[in-house]
Amino acid sequence: MSRPLRIALIVGLLSIIILPLLFYGLVLWNIHSSSGTCKQMVIDSNEWLSGIDIPKVTYANCYYNEAKGIRTSVYRLNTQEASLVQYVQQYSFEVLTTTPVFQDVSSLTQAERFPEEGRFYRASGQKEHEKWQYIVDVNSGRLRVENQSR
Repeated sequence: MSRPLRIALIVGLLSIIILPLLFYGLVLWNIHSSSGTCKQMVIDSNEWLSGIDIPKVTYANCYYNEAKGIRTSVYRLNTQEASLVQYVQQYSFEVLTTTPVFQDVSSLTQAERFPEEGRFYRASGQKEHEKWQYIVDVNSGRLRVENQSR
């Protein structure tokens, strides 16, 4: 086997090994950077945990309280009130007659907090070692999701 052919084979084999590793590295980096901004990765994990789809959003943010083990995600939904009513009915949210109480609100900005009055609906549950709750205010189009690890 000639020297140029050996070099070509080695370069080809290294390319076959290195290119997929670079691709997966870029994918993982993109997932990590997205989760830091509370975009798709956090939405997907909330949906997986609860089984409840999160509709299109115009605003997303999240906070993690390490001491309490609580992740709070805040969303402004991109939908009309009629669609929100269908949404809470589809996923069997219960009507709340009072303003909901949350485990951790210290990190939220004033704009991310729920108004004193609204039409609030709640769904909650537990999967594996995490408790979760979704609260929707159909008046403001806001959704707050709390996950608490045990």
